[in-house]
Amino acid sequence: MKNKTLAALMMLALAGGILLAQPSEPAAPKPAKMPELTAEQQQKMDALRTAHLKEMLPLRTELEVKQIELDALWRADEPEAKKIVAKVKEIGDLRQKMEIARINHQFEARKVLTPEQRKLMGRMGMGPRMMDRARGRGMKHCPTGGRRNRGAGDGPPAPMMGGCPPQGCGGCKMH
Repeated sequence: MKNKTLAALMMLALAGGILLAQPSEPAAPKPAKMPELTAEQQQKMDALRTAHLKEMLPLRTELEVKQIELDALWRADEPEAKKIVAKVKEIGDLRQKMEIARINHQFEARKVLTPEQRKLMGRMGMGPRMMDRARGRGMKHCPTGGRRNRGAGDGPPAPMMGGCPPQGCGGCKMH
C-alpha cells in the first residue's frame, strides 16, 4: 500500500513537472497603428487599384481557360506529354506576366505613401504579398499552381487549394 501511494505521488510530481516545463506562449507583439491616408492619397490608391483590377481580370480569365485546356489534355485517352508540357509553359508565362503586373502595382502604390507611411506599413508586415495573403492566395507557392500528378493514366492532376500538398505535387521542384 505504501509503495502504491509513493508511486502515485511520484507520477503526480512527474506529470506536474512536465506541465511546468512546457514553454509558455511568447508575448504578442504590440499592434502597429495603421497609417492614415489623406483624402488625396486614398483617391490615388483607389484609382491605382481599379486600374490594376482591370488589367488583371483578362489575365485571370485567360489563366482559367488555360487551366481548363490543360485538364482536357490530361483527360485524353492517350495524353500527349509534348502538348501538356507546352500548355504548362503557357500557364507559367501567364503567371509570370501576372506577377510582374502585381509588382508594378505595388511600386506605384508605394509612390503614393510618404516615407513614414511606408516604414509603418513595413513594420506591420504589409509588404508586396499583403493583398494576396488577404485574399487567401498567399500560400500558393507551388509553380505548378498547387496541382499534382496522380500518376500515369490516373487522369488530370488533382486541383489543390492553397498550394502543394505536404507530400509534394510531383511536378514541382520545390519538394
